[in-house]
Amino acid sequence: MSRKLNKAEKNYVIAEKELLAIRDAFKEWRHHLLGAKYTVTVYTDHRNLQFMSSARLLTPRQLRWMLFFAEFDFVVTFQPGKDNRKADALSHQESTTLPAVQTSRAIIAPDKVLCIIKTEDFFEDIRNSFTVEKWQAWAQADPKRSIKQGLPFYDARLFVPTTKLRKIVFHWLHVIPTAGHPGAPKTLELIQRYFWWPTLTKDVKTMVNNCEVCARTKTSHSKPKGLLHSLPTPSRPWEHISLDFITGLPVVQQHSVILVVVDSLTKYGHFIACKKLPTSSELATILLNRVVRYHGLPKVILSDRGSQFAYNFWKTWCKTLQVTSTLSTSHHPQTDGQTERLNQTLKQYLRAYAEKTLNSWTSMLWLAELAYNNSFHTSTGVTPFFGLFGYHPDTLHITIPQESSLTPAVSEIIQHLHQTQKSIQQHLEKAKQKYKKHYDKKHCEGPQYQPGDKVWLSTKHIDFKTKHMFNPKFIGPYTVLQQINPVTYKLQFPKSLRIHPVFHTSLLKKAVQKVRPHPAPVLVQGEEEYEVKKVLDSKLRGRNLWYLIPWKGYGPESNSWLSASDVHAPVLVRRFHPLNPDKPGPRARLGEGSTVNTRTVRALRASRMQKPNTRKIK
Repeated sequence: MSRKLNKAEKNYVIAEKELLAIRDAFKEWRHHLLGAKYTVTVYTDHRNLQFMSSARLLTPRQLRWMLFFAEFDFVVTFQPGKDNRKADALSHQESTTLPAVQTSRAIIAPDKVLCIIKTEDFFEDIRNSFTVEKWQAWAQADPKRSIKQGLPFYDARLFVPTTKLRKIVFHWLHVIPTAGHPGAPKTLELIQRYFWWPTLTKDVKTMVNNCEVCARTKTSHSKPKGLLHSLPTPSRPWEHISLDFITGLPVVQQHSVILVVVDSLTKYGHFIACKKLPTSSELATILLNRVVRYHGLPKVILSDRGSQFAYNFWKTWCKTLQVTSTLSTSHHPQTDGQTERLNQTLKQYLRAYAEKTLNSWTSMLWLAELAYNNSFHTSTGVTPFFGLFGYHPDTLHITIPQESSLTPAVSEIIQHLHQTQKSIQQHLEKAKQKYKKHYDKKHCEGPQYQPGDKVWLSTKHIDFKTKHMFNPKFIGPYTVLQQINPVTYKLQFPKSLRIHPVFHTSLLKKAVQKVRPHPAPVLVQGEEEYEVKKVLDSKLRGRNLWYLIPWKGYGPESNSWLSASDVHAPVLVRRFHPLNPDKPGPRARLGEGSTVNTRTVRALRASRMQKPNTRKIK
């Protein structure tokens, strides 16, 4: 490359003119020089440029250019002009004129060249798949078949005879960027424009289902999987209870949390104010004092997967009292729908009296409990209070005249209470059937997975280390270890994925392809190392630089933060920083024997290089 100097550049000193040539060359070939595998060597016949990067006094222009050069890994080497004649010839004016260049129309259009380069070997493989005699016999068997230029055609479409060649066709019309990973119908239409083979429709559907990129990145548009499976109806009150917490409330009298306890049969609830989220031991004490002392020990306690219910103390406490602790499925609130619904009712009550209860909600909690327990419940057909005690509480202090009647015997009261609770059980069964019918209309029955099957896991509720719209929709595939119930499964996770391994079937998708094993580590100087795919992010921990690394052959769930000293991928590191100038980076070399911190470079760029004060020299 070469160009003329403009009026301002003609006034540059010699050193700056020589440096200008290097700067323009780096601008012209920037896409080649950034992230180069080896250090770039610049040959110049101006010896002083070797020491430009280490000079103590630089003009503002030279300093700006040094900031530009900081993006590149290069060294400047002196070479006399007589030994560098090719570059030196560009600076001499040519007196002769070149003849006019005559252009001719290309025989092959440029947009067809790439296709021809790719398909020439493909056509040759088709020709070699059969002998000429077999091809002729093949063509005579059907009038739609023909042989053109030694290639078999069916109904004017190229016949693809082998599985290997069919996979190449699928790659061309499904995988490459111009195809865009379409679904099976669109991929089939693309292939049918040019190619044919007997099992085309079946093969395309299978290959699309086996496409790992499609499995990871595409959103499912079918109905949510998994029909409703209700919990069994208890045989007596307070045999089965559920727990949940309401947090984020204003601190009143040092209380900021409400513990909600609900009986699964009568729907009777207790609202208990807590100073904070209780620990396992504190929760056990609260239940003994506020629930067990009035209703006895439950057989089953249903809760979410809070930390209180995962500690050994809670498990030991339940085991000692012969209480079964059941945890709801991760990210599936339908498991404990009654408590979730009651939480909404309680929040609505407190919100309705917000002006009065904002600073005194703890004193209003017993009123909220009474109001809820005295309200008609559609699933039981009675109020929770009546379902538990057999009568309605007096809340109005109004005496209504009634006909006199004899006081019922104790046996009649007990019989009436038993009949009420039996009626509640019947209402609950009818309500569950009604809810199931309504729920199942919007859901479809999920596939049944067996231990050992491979499944993809939805990332809907997974917190990635880097959040952006290009995160995959599914990760995996993972092995199914156990079927907990008809719609819940336990998966086998790597140690790096620290989440609970039990999931509802709506978050799973069958992995139909033969899963490729993860690449094994390679030995480098006696140590096992895994191949780095690229660099995603960087950050500083103290004075140390760390990189977020995805591993080749592994999913995004295996991404790891590693110290820069442990990342042996200099090419990928050099490629990352020019594309992410706002991220922390290492010390970048300007030239031989000199370094500059890239963060300092960015700070100087941000300040737009304010011109320093200068003094006149007489």
